[in-house]
Amino acid sequence: IDNFLHGDIKALFSNTKKLSKVVLNNFKPMIPEQFHELWQKGIESNDYYLKLCGSGGGGYILGFTEDIDKARKSLQNYELEVVYQF
Repeated sequence: IDNFLHGDIKALFSNTKKLSKVVLNNFKPMIPEQFHELWQKGIESNDYYLKLCGSGGGGYILGFTEDIDKARKSLQNYELEVVYQF
C-alpha cells in the first residue's frame, strides 16, 4: 500500500510478485484450481501478477501488470477489466 501511495512503481511490482508467490504457495486451496497454472505463468513470465481478494467464498482475483498489452496477450482467453492505470 505504501508503494502505491508514494508512487514507487518498481517496489510495488517487486512486492506484488512476492505476495503472489506467497499466496500461490500457501493459500492454494483458496485459489480456484483452474487458475493455478495461470497464476504460476504470470510469476514466471513477469507479464502479470495475481492477488486473491475477498473472503467467505465471494472473492475475486486482482491482477497487476507493468505492461497491459503484454498482459492482454498472455490472458487473451480471459475477460479483463482495467481498474486503475498509472
